[in-house]
Amino acid sequence: MSYRNSSQIATALNEKIQLVFPRITLWMLLMESLCLKNQDALFDHLIDRWSEIGGDALSQRGGFKVALTGSAFVTDFYRKLSKSEWPWSATPLFLTEENWVPRQHPHSHFQQVYQCFHPHRVTLHGWETENIDPDISCLRHEKHLLQQLSRPPRFDLVILTINQTNEIAGLFPTSSAWDETKDLSAPSENDRTRTLHLSLTPPLIRLAHHIWIIQEEMTVREDLRQVSPAVEKLCLDHASTTLFLFEAED
Repeated sequence: MSYRNSSQIATALNEKIQLVFPRITLWMLLMESLCLKNQDALFDHLIDRWSEIGGDALSQRGGFKVALTGSAFVTDFYRKLSKSEWPWSATPLFLTEENWVPRQHPHSHFQQVYQCFHPHRVTLHGWETENIDPDISCLRHEKHLLQQLSRPPRFDLVILTINQTNEIAGLFPTSSAWDETKDLSAPSENDRTRTLHLSLTPPLIRLAHHIWIIQEEMTVREDLRQVSPAVEKLCLDHASTTLFLFEAED
C-alpha cells in the first residue's frame, strides 16, 4: 500500500474517530506514547531504550546507525548518554537537521552534537554549509547517505523533537519539504525568522526501524492535536514510533 493511499485511509478513519472521541486522533492510537514526570526520568528511560534498540541493531546488523536532532533541548541527554558504556566505534551518528551556518558557528548543530560526544571521537555525518549552494549541499548529502546506509536507506533510530511552533526535524509547518516524495534531504525556511535550515525529509525518516519524537515543552495532552498533521506525515504507517511526553502540571 502506498503512503498516499495510507494517508487517504487515515483521513477517513480520523473523521470517524473524532465523531466519537473529539480529542483523539489516529496517530495517538497507533503510536506508543509514554508520559514521564520530568527531564531526569525521560533521560534515564531513553538511555535504557537506546541500549535495548542499539543492542538489537548491533547483533542483527553489526552496527547502530542513529540520526540525531540538533535541538538544544536534547544536548543534556546526549552528554548523559555519552557517559554510558557503549561501543561508539560501531555507532555512526547523523544529523536530522542543520542550520545554514559554518560548522564553527555556535548555532551549528554539528558543533553542538559533536561536542557532546567528543570524548569518544564519534563519526558524525552532516551537511556542507560553507562555500556551497544549499541545494547542492543537499544533493551531496543525499549521495553520502546512500553510501553510508543500506538499501533502501534505513536508520536504526531517528531521534526528533517537536516544539510549540510545530517544528519537527527542522521542518517548519509551511515547508515544501513536507511534500517531498523522492529526495532524502532538502532546504527548509523558517517563516518567522527567515533563516535557512537543511533537513532530512519524511520519505527517509519513515524508513527508520525506530523513531522517537520528544516533546520539548510541558503541555497538556489535548494540545497535541495541533501537531498531529506533522506527525502523521512522518510516522503514520510506521510501526515503531514512540512519542515521549511530560505529564501536564496541575
